[in-house]
Amino acid sequence: MRWRLRWARGEASYRLTAVQTDAAKEFFTLLASISRQEARGLDARTFSKKATNDTKAFDRHASRIAAVLSVRIGQPRAPADVVWAHIGLERFSHPVHLKGPVAVEGASGRLVDGRVRPFASVHPEMLSQMLVLERPTAVLTIENYASFNRQVREIEDGSLVVYTGGFPAAGVIELLSKVLRIISIDVPFLHWGDVDAGGVRIFRYLEENLPRGPRPHLMTKELAEKSGQPADADPGLASIARSESAVRDLAEWLAFGSDARHLEQEALDPVRPSAGINAS
Repeated sequence: MRWRLRWARGEASYRLTAVQTDAAKEFFTLLASISRQEARGLDARTFSKKATNDTKAFDRHASRIAAVLSVRIGQPRAPADVVWAHIGLERFSHPVHLKGPVAVEGASGRLVDGRVRPFASVHPEMLSQMLVLERPTAVLTIENYASFNRQVREIEDGSLVVYTGGFPAAGVIELLSKVLRIISIDVPFLHWGDVDAGGVRIFRYLEENLPRGPRPHLMTKELAEKSGQPADADPGLASIARSESAVRDLAEWLAFGSDARHLEQEALDPVRPSAGINAS
């Protein structure tokens, strides 16, 4: 292993030296636990306690863990929240905001109705009691809060609209997985996010972690060229550009294009998912 060779030469590896034995043991213990999927569904402090018996161990090594794992997931230098989403680590368990034909039923009756205005919130612990009331016209996931709020307030078309909150937490993935397994495969599933590196990575994460992947909604090179801002190319998107992703062409442009532009989704007005301007 390269870290052993570097330590044998008296060099640092993972920003640790050979004499930092306790820190190195802690670091590798955390990595081993992550490799066994033991971080999934836990907040950082709980995971840290379970893995090392120290609630603050993860925080001490978070940056080096993120650096190692970003390479493992094929996205070198990816932001930490991207890495944590891939390993299922959650700082806190947030309710999932949504609008559409779903409900949570309990012994005392209906606890949550997803059709209420402006939207409803379902805690991940309620998902076992969630029902799809009727066939939605589409399933639309939205990255940013302002765009989600505009969509559910301005568009009434029978869609199920789900807020991902940036990179989707485990509860969002669990809810979407359940819905996508219940509804017919011919119900369109779309995602609307920023046209930038983060938005493309979120899209790819949904593709990789759900029963079926979304199609891009209002995420096109043409819209970015018209309404976006000049941006530097980001070669870190190369792995997505080489994949079978529905946004691989967009990733290619953002990764290597000399004229790359970023588009924040808030710059666009919401439209119906069935409006026919979605890119595939």
